[in-house]
Amino acid sequence: MYILITWTNILPKIYIDGSYSIVKNILCVVFIIAYIYCLLNVNKLNRQFYNYKTLKDIKVMFISRIVRILIMLFLGGVDFVDAGQKILIVNKLNCISLIILDFIHVYLVYTICFRDIIKRPNRNLYYNLLDEKQKLQKNLERLEQANFNMEYYKLVYEQLLKNMPSGILISSKEKIIFANNKVLSLFNLESDANMINKNILDLVYEDDREKYIDMLESLNKTNNDNKIINIRFSYNGVIFEGEEIRFFENVHQKNFQVSIINNVEDKIKLENAQKELELRDVMEKTRDEVLSNISHEFKTPVNVIYSTVQIQDLNLQKGNYGKILEFNKLIKQNCNRLIRLINNFIDSTKLENNKLDIHKKCVNIVSITEDITMSVINFAQRQNIQVIFDAEEEELYCDIDIEQMERIMLNILSNAIKYNRPNGNINVIVKDKKEEIYIEVIDSGIGIPKERISSIFDRFERMENKNAVIKEGSGIGLSIVKKLVDALDGKIEIESELNKGTTVRIIFKKSKQQNDIEEIYDISQHLEEKVNLEMSDIS
Repeated sequence: MYILITWTNILPKIYIDGSYSIVKNILCVVFIIAYIYCLLNVNKLNRQFYNYKTLKDIKVMFISRIVRILIMLFLGGVDFVDAGQKILIVNKLNCISLIILDFIHVYLVYTICFRDIIKRPNRNLYYNLLDEKQKLQKNLERLEQANFNMEYYKLVYEQLLKNMPSGILISSKEKIIFANNKVLSLFNLESDANMINKNILDLVYEDDREKYIDMLESLNKTNNDNKIINIRFSYNGVIFEGEEIRFFENVHQKNFQVSIINNVEDKIKLENAQKELELRDVMEKTRDEVLSNISHEFKTPVNVIYSTVQIQDLNLQKGNYGKILEFNKLIKQNCNRLIRLINNFIDSTKLENNKLDIHKKCVNIVSITEDITMSVINFAQRQNIQVIFDAEEEELYCDIDIEQMERIMLNILSNAIKYNRPNGNINVIVKDKKEEIYIEVIDSGIGIPKERISSIFDRFERMENKNAVIKEGSGIGLSIVKKLVDALDGKIEIESELNKGTTVRIIFKKSKQQNDIEEIYDISQHLEEKVNLEMSDIS
């Protein structure tokens, strides 16, 4: 009570009871600790309401209070007498010090109250408003800059999209909302006014729209985000083969379809040009191979003929007339080889250009196949190869060209002999397969590697093996066989296993008109010439 009443007033008050010293001392210590705590934490006051000067005044005020308490505590400030006596000032110096400290305290309290409670808040509010205004201006400038950047980048992105080398269409709810310059150039449009709000389906060629919808449905079932569609586009009188790549984007919870459209006709032309160049390279290589094969195949019989003629001249000079017939046979055989090679190359060219004449007749294919097979037995026996013919039926009729059928069978049998093993076998079987007729030539030869079966019918494809009976060949025979079978509306198949043998299967459809049957009585003389030609490279 003494501290609250006496120490917080400017002038000392009368105190009658003097028994207060212990309580006063305790309270003095508590107040000193409280003032020191406040002094240490005064800097934490909000700077928005208290500036540096105010904080300094508060610190001085706290210090003055601490000094006053210390003076009162240790030096004693004022002594009093009771019973209405007059105030006795024992220590005038201490009393003056206390009065000065109280005056400083009052002044600081007044200054703080007037400056910070009455005057400073308005000024602080003013400066605070100025600060807020400056902050607001800075925020506005930043916002304007952000808006400018957004507009700038928006223009940049729009220009990039408009000038992309590929056509770009952006659709929302099946309606086109954006078309770049490439799209306009593809359809010869000056502006996008005629394209906005159109459906992409409106740009598809009318006859291909159902196909386009089916392709979309098929692509939608897949998990690929990017869908590629090749379709014809037609709009504004322009038609072209196009490619559409479409994908979907979600922006601000709105779905947009993006379609990238390109004219692939230039791409197709480029691909065709590349294929043409590749074809030319292949043709040049093939031509070189052809010339090499021709030179080799023609050179061999010519050399034999030339050598034989020289021997004939020597025999004539020496009078050895007994061997003239034997050497004449050799000359005739190699002339047949030359004729066969020439015919093969001529027929190959005709077949390539579809200029070979085909005359189909309804004939008994069993009889013709048997005659052709029997005609090569002598040539097979020279190589110790056994030929067997068998048929499931005596008569099976189909529509074929007899002359071309002879060439087909003789060529296949010739290969079966040339690529067979010594003491091998050849089985020719005619089978009845309901609506079709199978003619199978099965040999026990060297076989064909699996990787070469698919190309065995290619032109100038040759099989070479050290175990083959005959290692020569132009590589053009099976190519002609395949084209002749196709020309007769048949099929040819090959099954082979390396070092075990080969089966060549020719398939023809049965004839539906068996009332007009071509009778074959004697073709031995006609067939003999062809056999000699086809078997001319077999000794």
